[in-house]
Amino acid sequence: MRRLPALLVLALLAVTALAADRVPKRLVHVRVPSPDRIAALVEAGFDIAGMNKRDQTVGVVATDDEIRRLESLGFGFTLGPSNDDPVTIQALQDYTDPAEMA
Repeated sequence: MRRLPALLVLALLAVTALAADRVPKRLVHVRVPSPDRIAALVEAGFDIAGMNKRDQTVGVVATDDEIRRLESLGFGFTLGPSNDDPVTIQALQDYTDPAEMA
């Protein structure tokens, strides 16, 4: 019986560690008036989730640091939902970026 509390403590520590590793990410709608701006996003290593040709925007999944980098590179953008807000976007909660797949 003494093992059960120890196992519960270990399980709680593991869950806490996983939650601490989770990095908040947002879907960012980046304005791309020309194809060379899309190429610049790719070359800069941003995680492109999709493109809306009609609105001339590219969806980028980005951390706060990457959002600041977008701004410093001169990209205009609109912030979308975040994966740390379970009410507005549950799809990003299970999002896996390409680096995690490698």
